[in-house]
This record gives sequence, C-alpha cells and structure tokens, in this order.
Amino acid sequence: MKLVVQVMGARDLPAMDLNGLSDPYVKVQLGKQKFRTKVVKKTLNPYWGEEFALKVEDLNDELLISVLDEDKYFNDDFVGCVKLPVSQVFDARNKSLETAWYPLQPKSKKSKNKDCGEILLTIHFSLNNSFADSASDGGDIGFESPSRSFSGPSESASPVRVRQEETPTFKEEKLSSQKTFAGRIAQMFNKNPDTVSASSSRVDLIELAETAKSEVYESTSEDQSSSVHLKN
Repeated sequence: MKLVVQVMGARDLPAMDLNGLSDPYVKVQLGKQKFRTKVVKKTLNPYWGEEFALKVEDLNDELLISVLDEDKYFNDDFVGCVKLPVSQVFDARNKSLETAWYPLQPKSKKSKNKDCGEILLTIHFSLNNSFADSASDGGDIGFESPSRSFSGPSESASPVRVRQEETPTFKEEKLSSQKTFAGRIAQMFNKNPDTVSASSSRVDLIELAETAKSEVYESTSEDQSSSVHLKN
C-alpha cells in the first residue's frame, strides 16, 4: 500500500529571520523514507502544492511532517510539526483524511513560541498501484504508446501512387511522338493523318519520308523543264 501526502501550503508561520519573514520548506518522513519540498523564499504564508507517495510496511508507524526555515549560514530553524499515526488514516472513511488545516506543534512543550502556524494537508491511501509503480516493479502494464500502436496508412503513400498513375510511360511517349511525326508527313501530301497508323514501324516512316523527298524532287524537275520551255 502507498500513503499519499499532499502538502498544499501553510499560513501564519512565525518569522524566523531578522527581516521578519521566513524561507520555509517541508520535510515528510515515514520510517526510513524521507522527502522534502522546495523552499519558498521570504514568506509567512507559503504555497508548495507537492505530493509524495510513501510505502507503508507497518500501520503502527507514525507520519511526521515538519516545517523548517532554511538558513544559509547556520542550521535550519525548526518551525513546527504534525504527527499522525498511519492507522488513523487507514481507519478513516474511504481510508482518506479530507483536506484540512493542521496546527503545527512546537518541538517541545517548553518552547516559548507555541503559536507555530498551520499547514494544509491531504492524506489518503492509494490501494491501486499507479502506472509508475507498475513500471518500476517490472510488471506487464499492458500499455502501448499511441505512435507504436497506430497502424493507419502512410500519408506519403497515396500521393506517390497518384503520381505514378498519372505519369505516362516511355512507350506512350514514343507512340505520341510517332503520331506527331506521321501527322506532319501526311499533311505534306494532303493526306488524312488518321490513315497513317500510330503503330507503324520505323521502316514504314523512313519509306514514307523517302517517298516525300522523291515527289518533291520530281516536282522541282518539272518546274525547271517548264521554265526552260517558256524561255525557248
């Protein structure tokens, strides 16, 4: 079992420094387990808002919560403390002590300053192991990271596939160029481009080009002979 102690804040603490203020922090102790909060500078009404989880081995143990004043040059000054039997929390309703202000007690009854202020605490048992506890124990948590378990389609897969489908193949480009070349030759002879097959072989195109060259040559020869005839 875990005993969870939430150290919220304190109020009306006695001034421990010459400036009329204190630099308070809290120590939480259960058996050999010890924790402490951060130090809040120059205040008599600090707020910590920290939580600690302590392992309970014996219900007869006593929870000790102490408030101290940090001193840079000497030992830290004791402000006050709260002592609670662990069994008191265990026997409480829902095994929890509601958030409440606890009066801080002086170190001894002989202390001159008996007004030590109050501390705001929430104390309860945690019967279920947390995620962190299960992880530290090496147990199987049964939890997967969303990035690992996500099995959706890749965002780059679709655009790549579309580009591949829209890009013409090399054969299609070759046929297109053949259609254009055949169409130009057909226009030279006033022929319908559709009559020239787009799938004609390279030999057919060469023969068609040679025929065009021959007809152009014959036409040129006839023009020259007619020109000579007119001169005579």
